[in-house]
Amino acid sequence: MKHKIIDPHIHLFDLVKGQYQWLQTNNPPFWPDKHIIQKNFTEQDLQLNDNFNLGGIVHIEAGFDNKSPIEEINFLRSTISNIPFKAVSFLDMTLSNETFKLQLSKLQLQSNNQLIGIRHIMEGTDNDLLFHENILTNLTLLAELNLIFEAQFEIHNLNASKQLAKYTKSLPSLNILINHCGFPTANKYQQWQQAIDILSPFHNIHIKCSGWEMHNRQYKQLWLKQIINHLLSQFGENRIILASNFPLCLFSKSYADLWQSYYDLNLPNNIWQAISFDNAKDIYQLEAKPSITV
Repeated sequence: MKHKIIDPHIHLFDLVKGQYQWLQTNNPPFWPDKHIIQKNFTEQDLQLNDNFNLGGIVHIEAGFDNKSPIEEINFLRSTISNIPFKAVSFLDMTLSNETFKLQLSKLQLQSNNQLIGIRHIMEGTDNDLLFHENILTNLTLLAELNLIFEAQFEIHNLNASKQLAKYTKSLPSLNILINHCGFPTANKYQQWQQAIDILSPFHNIHIKCSGWEMHNRQYKQLWLKQIINHLLSQFGENRIILASNFPLCLFSKSYADLWQSYYDLNLPNNIWQAISFDNAKDIYQLEAKPSITV
């Protein structure tokens, strides 16, 4: 029996066609193992073991060309041929509403229905961007267009989490995906739990379980289990989504091994079905086949 999964957080690279400033050796982040991902990646690199079939993917912007984000979608359309996919693009969420609306309209028109959401990373000192005066108006437009806001920041910053909760409360039709579990770390675990308490009551907030390698290349299966179990207890199985963060997951383990580690959590079948396939299919509006084949 093979389980059909959807991976809603992957990145593909073409280092000749794209810019990827963050991937350059002389630019931050200065990871000593950055060379592992300084290469081209295509859909053919998404290799699973015999337990799984990949039924769909969501490509998250990777800095292909932030001044013209449609170029990344054009690249994806030219290179992805075998797997249903949607795209989350970069757009500056602090732009004036008029400029944001113009750029988003152009992007949506040219994307041939592949565009499903917007991500503007607000990690570290950039979490101040969450408080920008233009954010609420631009989030309102995303909600009106049924586009997702991918929120990527350290949620243990409780002021930032409370600000996101304010937006969420005022925009109940806006779908928000918190990336990488909100970056839990062992030394900020209590604050992370407090943030989960703040954010979990809002039913339009979903959370993606991925990015484990970002703060600890040697993370253990027990840590993965601890975080996912806590999220299940607070968010419920209908608002949690498993993902890979490929190719950055390669800092810790292979793509196949990561998905096998999820399966090895031995979750009940209904929960596995929800968080490995159904939830991603619904929120990202992916057309895919039934989740389990024999």
